[in-house]
Amino acid sequence: MLASALYLNAEVSAAGATSLLLGQEHALLTAPYYSDYGVLTPEEAQLITDQYDMQVRYQELLYSPDLQDITESHALGADREFGITTDPRWPVSIEGEPNGIHAVVKRSDHRVVINLINMIDQVDACWNAPKHPCSTRPALQLMIPKYGTGMRIWWCSPEHSLLNPTELEITPCEGVRGPSVSCTIEELPLWSLIWCDWE
Repeated sequence: MLASALYLNAEVSAAGATSLLLGQEHALLTAPYYSDYGVLTPEEAQLITDQYDMQVRYQELLYSPDLQDITESHALGADREFGITTDPRWPVSIEGEPNGIHAVVKRSDHRVVINLINMIDQVDACWNAPKHPCSTRPALQLMIPKYGTGMRIWWCSPEHSLLNPTELEITPCEGVRGPSVSCTIEELPLWSLIWCDWE
């Protein structure tokens, strides 16, 4: 129940929406009808609360109307400009397939936002299928086109350091379609939020 809720909340947030899952006294909806619920331990409820705290703290990265989804057109499709790579056993995809990593990439005039959802340990991607805990956490390399000067990249996760962002070290490189910057996430958690700003 907990893993399914964490995955659902991450996917809904990456899509720019919100969900109502957690109620009073650690109650968690288990069906669309409000009287169908389970009760979480305080530790389990804290994991979901951390996701909700991330939604609030980084709402301009998740819900800004200025951000346009470019996942299929620029990030992973035929005309891709981005590189998102890890072990070849675990493909990065637009669709969020099991045994892989789901990427959602959005862009505004001076910002790129990348949500990565680690589906490696899953056997079914359907929203209402039971999910397994996220235990396989590979390193992942990003290449982002050099859209401007002064590019900086940050990463955060609801599982990491009180939601404080970590600035990632970037390296200039030749990307898929020209000058880019690259960075590495050493261990990919269930949900990562990455953003890149430039002048």
